[in-house]
Amino acid sequence: MSLRPTLKSTLTVSFLIAACLPLILAGAVFLRFFSDTVERGISERNFITAKTMAGEVNRFLGDYRDVLGYAADQMEIQEVLPVHESVVPLENMIKHHRLLDSMKVLDREGKIITLAPFQPDHVRLDFSGHPFVKQAITTGKTVWSNVYLSSHTGYPAVSLAVPFRSGIIVGDMNLAVLQEITEDIKIGSHGYTAMCDRVGITIAHPDRTLIAERLNVKNLSMIRHGLAGEEGTFPYRFRGEARLGSVAGVSETGWLMVVIQLEKEAFAPILKTKTLLWTVILFIALASLMTAGYFLRKIIAPYSRLAAMTTKISKGDYRIESLPASYPEIDRLAENFKSMAEAVQFREEALQGSKERLRQSERQLKDIHDSVSDLIYTHDLKGRLLTVNQAMTTVFGYKREELVDRYISDFMKPELTAIFETEYLNQIKNRHHDEGVFALFAKDGHKLYIEYSNVLVKPEDGVAFISGIGRDVTQRVLSDRIIKEREERIHAILEATPIPLVVYDFKGCPLFLNPAFITVFGWTLDELQNRHIPFVPEDQQQKSVEAIKALYRKEELGALETQRLTKDGRLLDILISAALTRGDGEEPSGMVVSLNDLTEKKKMEAGMLQAQKMEAIGTLAGGIAHDFNNLLMAIQGNISLMIMDLGADHPLYHQLKDIEQYTNQGAALTRQLLGFAKGGKYEVRPLNINELIKAHNHVFGRTRKEIRIHGKYEENLWAVAADRGQMEQVLMNLYINASHAMPEGGDIFVETMNVSLKNDNSRPFRILSGRYVQISLIDTGIGMDKATRQRIFDPFFTTKKMGRGTGLGLASVYGIIKNHDGFIEADSEVGKGATFNLYLPAVKDKVIPADRKKKEKEPLLKGEGTILLVDDEEMILDIGQAMLQRIGYSVITCLSAKEAIATYRMQKAKIDLVIVDMIMPEMGGGELFDHLKVVDPQVNVLLSSGYSVDGQAQEILDRGCKGFIQKPFDLRRLSQKIRETS
Repeated sequence: MSLRPTLKSTLTVSFLIAACLPLILAGAVFLRFFSDTVERGISERNFITAKTMAGEVNRFLGDYRDVLGYAADQMEIQEVLPVHESVVPLENMIKHHRLLDSMKVLDREGKIITLAPFQPDHVRLDFSGHPFVKQAITTGKTVWSNVYLSSHTGYPAVSLAVPFRSGIIVGDMNLAVLQEITEDIKIGSHGYTAMCDRVGITIAHPDRTLIAERLNVKNLSMIRHGLAGEEGTFPYRFRGEARLGSVAGVSETGWLMVVIQLEKEAFAPILKTKTLLWTVILFIALASLMTAGYFLRKIIAPYSRLAAMTTKISKGDYRIESLPASYPEIDRLAENFKSMAEAVQFREEALQGSKERLRQSERQLKDIHDSVSDLIYTHDLKGRLLTVNQAMTTVFGYKREELVDRYISDFMKPELTAIFETEYLNQIKNRHHDEGVFALFAKDGHKLYIEYSNVLVKPEDGVAFISGIGRDVTQRVLSDRIIKEREERIHAILEATPIPLVVYDFKGCPLFLNPAFITVFGWTLDELQNRHIPFVPEDQQQKSVEAIKALYRKEELGALETQRLTKDGRLLDILISAALTRGDGEEPSGMVVSLNDLTEKKKMEAGMLQAQKMEAIGTLAGGIAHDFNNLLMAIQGNISLMIMDLGADHPLYHQLKDIEQYTNQGAALTRQLLGFAKGGKYEVRPLNINELIKAHNHVFGRTRKEIRIHGKYEENLWAVAADRGQMEQVLMNLYINASHAMPEGGDIFVETMNVSLKNDNSRPFRILSGRYVQISLIDTGIGMDKATRQRIFDPFFTTKKMGRGTGLGLASVYGIIKNHDGFIEADSEVGKGATFNLYLPAVKDKVIPADRKKKEKEPLLKGEGTILLVDDEEMILDIGQAMLQRIGYSVITCLSAKEAIATYRMQKAKIDLVIVDMIMPEMGGGELFDHLKVVDPQVNVLLSSGYSVDGQAQEILDRGCKGFIQKPFDLRRLSQKIRETS
């Protein structure tokens, strides 16, 4: 039991506090103010000393910097004198300035020209390796070196490099004078001054051994502050003693001047003052204690008599005698005690009558307790039931005596007993109340959910217990569980759906965003709390507002195509559908919106549309090229025959040669059409694109010297399977296109690289994963606007004036690259040039070197024998017959495949070769070839077509056809092919 303080001790302490505390506080405040003032004065005094000394050193060093600057100025005026003349002024300077040990004149490369004192073997020594010299050469500014120990004097030294127009003057300075300065300054009895350089190494100190050891003191707190640019006085401990360190910087070199003094020496006056003041305070406190003792004896006596009176009352003796008069307050207190004794006696008598009335109230309370429908109970701090009401026996199915003295944990699953003790019993002991839901079992085994609210009761004269009230909420819990499971399923569906979803409140602020929305648009729900999603483009806002109004009017919204912005500013094509949500009273409370991203789908559709368009146009172009080649065949054949009949001196010979040239140009145009129309691969072989581009650059550069071509080629570039001629045509068309965009000349940058691509749905066309060779061509031309860029690969589209272009250049590039299973990308802006990226599938085959020997002009080869010529065009039969007869062959002509089969069956013995047009009505050249092989497996067939050898023609050749010749052809080409086939 703790001892209570007596009145006497309380009064004594109170008196002492009232008398002495103000004095002690006043003394402490005064002492604190006095100590702070004196300490601050001492710190400022030492800092001023350090600052003054630092200024003196700074002025001292500045004077020598000015001396070397003057010398540099003289060097600029006089230029560099001969060695024997330039040494004298330098030696005079050293004599007049005791700090200078030596001086050197360096040229701009850092080599010594002359020096004083003069040492011939030092001339032309290279000083450029010294960092301060290198910095002076580079910046052209005066630079101080780091401090070093002089090999001559053993004292610290420093060098200063001063640049001038044709060299650098370097002065070596002895810093022994700094030691003299620091030793002359005395700080108290044991204080001293010191200096360190800009990295913390001691350069001046009363203990000269520290200088010789080049002691680094950067770890001292005051030095760290000084090196960080902070000046002032800083307390620190060194070798177990508290010290004050004042630091000031030397601005000229970054060195630190330090004033150091022991704290006990610096603050000695403060300690003396403190001792005197505390002595006075203790003396006054002792005098006050003696005075308090005298007065307390006089005051406490009446209180002792009053205490004896209270003891009698506590024992039930209410006969109180009057006390002798004392202080008025005590007299009134005695009278009050007397009145209280009389009142207590009266109340004790009345209490006996109240006990009976209390027993009646308890019986009434028990009846009420049992009539309440809620569960009312009490249990001890271990969970043992003490009392239960009738409702509890009804709910659980036990009798009252079966419940009392049983533990609540007996009605739980065994594995929950530990949780009941830790989570419930410990918590209610600490918090004094608890509420929640218990899962318990009734007598018949069915599960009950009891909602409870319990409090800890601590009677003044009894054992603490728990009082609680509960309610059977089994049906509500089961209903809530069903609702929660349904909500979790709905939430899981919303989370899992790949389509972005937003749930809005009535004000249009988001309440829920599914992961798909966050992935597509970038915002999270935390970023959008209580504000609208800022993703509606300005041009879509009116349309969106009208759609929302329509939704609230009609309660439903059909699919709406619009656009929305992402957090990073990308514009997406979106398909929106929405439905209203309803709250209490079936009033709309918001809406659920799905935002299906159509961006990639639209890109795919655009790509497919472009591919379909190009395929359709390509088919048309192929047909045009085929028919046009037939016309050119007739023209070419007649021209060839006429030229053979006319000599070079004939008046019409040159006009016919011009017509032949124009015919060849027309044939070249059809080859571009065929290249666009999935044709034109004549000879596919593994190629090294680097070699092809370099060769083409050389040829093109000679013809267009105003165009500069820059190449960057990857080493070990993968090979591609391609037709060399078609690849050259692709490069030529792209270069020409670039040159047209740079009429005044410019630059073309070509780069090749190996790339590995994966399926990428963001491209406007589908690509296969794998290895590709990328060819990038960038020009510095005028560029293209968006409308032009979207049509550059369309056949016959051109930005050139009428007659300046066919519009087939880039279209044929597109067709050739696509025909090689590659793809092409183009990017351009007006005024920023154009970029074309070509991708060709890489192959593992070895590169086959190209045959670079120029073929000589094919001779006209005449022959003999019979040739069956089959074509559905009469003009081709006519000109073909004439050409064949001109070179010595007998000719049989047929206008259809069926006629040719019948003719060959009857005359195969004399027919040496069959020339067949590949494209004919009813039966094409391939089917005709198969029928002829049935008649004669050894039949010789030469295919002829306006199409190229690629595709169907190649398939026929693979089945055993002897050769192929593309229209139009001249007599020499025809004679060569017949000779190769026979």
